[in-house]
Amino acid sequence: MQRQGQLGIPAVVVAFALLLSVGGGSPARGEEEGAWWDGFAWPGMSEAVYGLLPDGDGFVAAGGFTQAGSTQAPYVARWDGATWEALGEGTNSTVLAITRHDGDIVVGGWFTEAGGAPASRIARWDGAQWHALGGGVNDRVTALTVYNGELIAGGNFTTAGGQSAGRIARWDGTEWQPLGSGVNNTVYALTVRDGRLIAGGKFTQAGGEPAEYIARWDGSEWSPLDLGVDHWVYALTSDGATLYAGGFFSSAGGGAASYVAGWDGDTWFPLGEGTNGTVKNLLISGGELIVGGFFTEAGGVEVGRLAAWDGVGWSPVGDPLNESVWSLAEHDGDLVVGGSFTGSDTAVMTYIGCWDGAAWHAFGSGAGMNQAVSTFTVYDGRLIAGGSFMTAGGVPARFIAAWDGTNWEEVGGGLNHNVSALAVYDGQLIAGGLFTLAGDTVVGAIAAWDGETWSSLEQGVGDC
Repeated sequence: MQRQGQLGIPAVVVAFALLLSVGGGSPARGEEEGAWWDGFAWPGMSEAVYGLLPDGDGFVAAGGFTQAGSTQAPYVARWDGATWEALGEGTNSTVLAITRHDGDIVVGGWFTEAGGAPASRIARWDGAQWHALGGGVNDRVTALTVYNGELIAGGNFTTAGGQSAGRIARWDGTEWQPLGSGVNNTVYALTVRDGRLIAGGKFTQAGGEPAEYIARWDGSEWSPLDLGVDHWVYALTSDGATLYAGGFFSSAGGGAASYVAGWDGDTWFPLGEGTNGTVKNLLISGGELIVGGFFTEAGGVEVGRLAAWDGVGWSPVGDPLNESVWSLAEHDGDLVVGGSFTGSDTAVMTYIGCWDGAAWHAFGSGAGMNQAVSTFTVYDGRLIAGGSFMTAGGVPARFIAAWDGTNWEEVGGGLNHNVSALAVYDGQLIAGGLFTLAGDTVVGAIAAWDGETWSSLEQGVGDC
């Protein structure tokens, strides 16, 4: 294997050349002009989905992504039944919550701009453009709902529209108003049951009085739900008769309740054995409670991050997803699921998927990469892609992959961090980026592949 001295140029010069020339090959196309091969298509998003909202004949997804399918869509996008479309310029950072109010889509999160204009952590989309809601709030918004015709926002903020608001506030269409003295820590979930607003989160006080992680607002004052639960609440929903809470707790009302529990208006009760890990989202669908989160078992049954409670027992929803579920919605009779997963045993789905009652489906075609591709070149007759992805075509490929005309393959065990540049020099593939390992070889942000093994280029390059 040739080393730096044999190459005849310093490694730092090679790295600089890579930054100037990051592509050596054209993207592969199908036989029909204008058609992409399925393996190059994105079936979902470029990052996790945290919220889903039904919208006419489609739905809107929100999260940490900046690309939806093949469309640039910063942090929020709409699926129209066939393709993804952006909502204007989107926002400038992650969206954590989404709802509808007065016909508009409302989003909340970490962002400070929407549509390229100031919008502090909350904004609305009227179908054509983005609007700020007054002066917004001073910290992240993590939950949204509508109560008595007004928009309710919950999160970690302490002011709304410039006035004091203890982690929860209402927007009356003109200005922000607090809900009493609010709560003493973050609100993660909101819902409405029996004419009252229910808030769940990290707090232990509501309206200045004890309220263990869950409380209700009747329009004028706060009150606890019995003894509440013993730790954080992340999700709330109601079927009218029963309020359901999910989170990180192990007891409700003083009795055992593993991560999920029901409230009948007077007392708390467990849902069988519950789950074996955190519950992040709840949805009533087809007479069942659908639960998503970080768990792998429900009621002692292996379910893999998604399960259904029919009032008597737990059952899995499809074959297990490979990572966490953060959001749930119904669309056209199917269950839409968003999260940090990239698929199940039967389907590749990048952060968003659909369960039709019989099988999992991706939104869009092909397997593609699970995160961004930054650079291409051609080496040994194959297209080489580098970027921030960890899978290509559904197979493991850490930050670099090779396309043989039919399938994606890993390249020598891959790398341990992003690839930002690729080139071919003296019969070798040269990769540059942020990595320190190529296969099992220690390298310094640059490495050479001879078709069989990775090697370092002496000391590599340091950070600039």
